Amino acid sequence: MESELTRFYFVRHGETDNNLEGKAQGLIDTDLNATGRGQAERVPYFFANQNISAIYSSPASRATSTAAPLSIKSGIPISVDERLVEMDQGDYDGLSREEMRSVIPSDWLETWRNQDPTDLRIPNGETLGEVRDRMVETCDELALRHTGQTIVIFSHNLAIKTFLCHALGISLSNFRKIDLANCSLSEVETVPGDYWMVSRINQVIEV
Repeated sequence: MESELTRFYFVRHGETDNNLEGKAQGLIDTDLNATGRGQAERVPYFFANQNISAIYSSPASRATSTAAPLSIKSGIPISVDERLVEMDQGDYDGLSREEMRSVIPSDWLETWRNQDPTDLRIPNGETLGEVRDRMVETCDELALRHTGQTIVIFSHNLAIKTFLCHALGISLSNFRKIDLANCSLSEVETVPGDYWMVSRINQVIEV
């Protein structure tokens, strides 16, 4: 029934200089730039008429800084969960696109771009399948903890995309077809232990 639904809003963090410069950004801890801080300040306007029960965030500064204005406005503290971090990009973290092309083997790139990347491991990093599994585990737990409530999760590009693929029931190879702008919203509902339903993806918050 509708009263049993848990509603999730996933918010990708605001813009950082690494985003602007096209650099990989996994576990590197970078904060928001001026544009990103402005994006974060708009987040509370979207939730002005929402009855939010909890705010969760990746521990990365760019995520907690995006969550901060909503936390301050709503009076709801930010609960940090390590499992909401971005994909660990290992040896490729912090590299520009040009640097990646010079060091990543061509067969690795071919699999990442055109085949099923689920079990493709970044050297000294994670696979997309591992990211999906920890995101699903986290969201399953939160759905039960907040049955019938609305929660907001501040996370990252690939982390959110892997969960959206799960919720949509599609292969992780489809992550390339999902666009998530900085500070965009995606909405997913669930009857805990039953189904997931995606109702919006990549809504940019405007005031």
